[in-house]
Amino acid sequence: MKKTIFIVLVAMLLLVACEKKTDLIIHNKTNHNVYYTLDNGTPQTLSGQNTRAHTFELGKTNIFGETSKTINISVEGETYQLPHPSANPNDTTDVRNLQPHDFKDTKITLTSQNNYHIYLWPRTASLRIKNNSDRKITGIKWERLYPNNTTNNYEKDLINEDEPLMPGQEVWCRIQPMDAAFGENWFYYNFRIYSVEIDNPLSMPDLKIYGGEFMQRLEKDIQYVIDFTGIDW
Repeated sequence: MKKTIFIVLVAMLLLVACEKKTDLIIHNKTNHNVYYTLDNGTPQTLSGQNTRAHTFELGKTNIFGETSKTINISVEGETYQLPHPSANPNDTTDVRNLQPHDFKDTKITLTSQNNYHIYLWPRTASLRIKNNSDRKITGIKWERLYPNNTTNNYEKDLINEDEPLMPGQEVWCRIQPMDAAFGENWFYYNFRIYSVEIDNPLSMPDLKIYGGEFMQRLEKDIQYVIDFTGIDW
């Protein structure tokens, strides 16, 4: 008799078991594109101030409890990045969270109880360069300059002659925003673009400089766009 009751109970549990789903909802709270992949799937682009939901099958659950699923997510944006692994993710003044870095992989666990929301708030500024000229851009260098503390000056190459930016192409990168918390240790940017004529690639590159001390202050979520149309002779 007990064996029969046990079999009936097992059968009932199997009957009440059902497939569970949950939604992962991504909110892009920046004004620029965010790029992500879920579980090494197809790369996705979510434009600024938009939201997208992805539905995941979690498998079967029963009366004993919920079910869950852990997924990999790789995410970065033109003004968004994950918190630096060694910094407090909630400290918006920690310079490690403001400086661009390459950390973009993390994991999240979805459960059958609730939908999962991800809010991507801006953390950096951004630079975008469009080559709308008939020239080949062979170098892009940006400089962060501190008038009150020149020992902090910093420069970085965005592209070089091994990977030139051809006419019609564009490139972007995140850059550190100028936050009010820096006080007297404020800074500004110079952007140097080196280019050559397509039919004369061995000539010395010509230089054009953008930015400067009186440029627009690059706070979080501001993108400085350079529309390169050629050299002004």
